[in-house]
Parts: sequence; C-alpha cells; structure tokens
Amino acid sequence: MRFTPVLALAIFGTAIGQEKKPPLDPKVFGRVDWVGDLEVGLLKAKLEGRGAVLFFPSRSFSEGPFASHINDLWQNDDVVNALKLLVPIVVDREVVQSRELMDRYNSKGYAVLYVAPDGGRLGELKSLESDVLSSDLKTLERKYPGKPSMWQNSVKGALELGKSMKKPVAVYFADPRTPLEESHAQISKDLGDRRDKFLWVLERGIAGKMGVYGLDAAPSIAVLNSKAADPAKDPLAKIVIKKDDAQETVNQALDRALEKN
Repeated sequence: MRFTPVLALAIFGTAIGQEKKPPLDPKVFGRVDWVGDLEVGLLKAKLEGRGAVLFFPSRSFSEGPFASHINDLWQNDDVVNALKLLVPIVVDREVVQSRELMDRYNSKGYAVLYVAPDGGRLGELKSLESDVLSSDLKTLERKYPGKPSMWQNSVKGALELGKSMKKPVAVYFADPRTPLEESHAQISKDLGDRRDKFLWVLERGIAGKMGVYGLDAAPSIAVLNSKAADPAKDPLAKIVIKKDDAQETVNQALDRALEKN
C-alpha cells in the first residue's frame, strides 16, 4: 500500500454552525506540526504531490482512556517523523467553511483515512497502534514522495524554523472570496528570491486570524520577526494588498520588512 495521503483521523460529533466553542485542548496536537485549515492543507498536499493527515478532534477528545491512546500517537517518534513527509491537517469542524469538503471526508466514529494528493480517499487505518500507523505512513510517503512547496504547515512551526534559519515569517492572508489555488498563484508568481528569503504560511483571510496581527482586510501579509519574544505583538510589516497594486509594490514592502529583520 503506497500513496501520499491525506491522513484523516476523524472524530465527528458536533454540527457545523453551532455556537462558538472554546479552543481545542492543545494536548490533542501532540508534537505534530499541523496545518490548521482543511482547505489550505488539501491545497498544500496537491501542490507538493503529498498526502495529508486530516484530524478532526472533538472538544471532549482529551477525556477517557481511548482518547488518551489516540493522543499518544501524535507523540510517537516514528509517527511524528513520518508525518514530516506528509501534510498533517487538524480540523475544528465547528469552524470549517465548506460543507462539501466535510461531507466528502465524513467518517463515522474514529477513523484514519488515507487520501491521495488529488483529494481522493484511499482507505483507512485498521489499527490505532503506533507501529501500524507509522508503517502505513512510510508506505504512503514512498509512493508519493512529493517535494516541498513555499508554504510551511503553521505559523508556530514557521517561527520555530525561522529562529534556526534566521529568516522572518510571512503570513499571507488570502481573500476568502477568491479560490485558494488562485490566491496561491497570484502571490507566488513574481516574488523572485523573496520566496526563499521568508518562510511563508498560507491562511484564509478570516477576521479572527487577521486580527491577531492587527490586520482587517485581505489579501494581506503579516511579516513576523522569528527572533522576537512575541512576534504577533509587533510585526515587522503589515502589508494590505489593494486591488490595483502591482507586484512590485508588494515586493518593495517585503524588502523593507526584510531590512528591519
């Protein structure tokens, strides 16, 4: 069995559109650098020719021995290392925007679903033992080795990597009215060597996410100092991209941010 998957561990229970709930318990994430958005993660898998792990935890996921066993999977060294060559996605189903995507990957109870880079479902994990999971993931990676894109999995992971590489992090907030793949094409087309001078993270332009960096419009970019104690508090730059802005205008703003780093 060998495909680069979207691995989907799905715990379905709460309907989309219910009242806002408190954040998910961080314990469910383990040591995996998860992509925190279903649509972004699926696009990243497609761009890279890799699979992904779709993990849909519930608010009560950290309770009980069975949940504890699942949490342990994301702490296992072999599993964590195998997932570095895939695209792991954690999804809060109460904030997912696309009902079509949720219906496509819906699963009853707990399941780990293997999904190809084109989004097709390939099968599911039959055992929750870490050695079975890590073996399946390695098989999937060998079939679809893929290659990295410009996008990091998460802001947190990018900031950690940025410290060691001495690079700033650029968080690109895509206009939610524009198809995500089109937004990727727009921002990535003429960046030149700025693709490599920054560590890039793709996010949909949702108010709650943009507001963390003092932004209220999309498309926009928050440039973060990976060496700062609180990078979000004082970004190196907040770049709002207007409809008529030329790419050169955006590039010049990025260059000024780079000079501050």
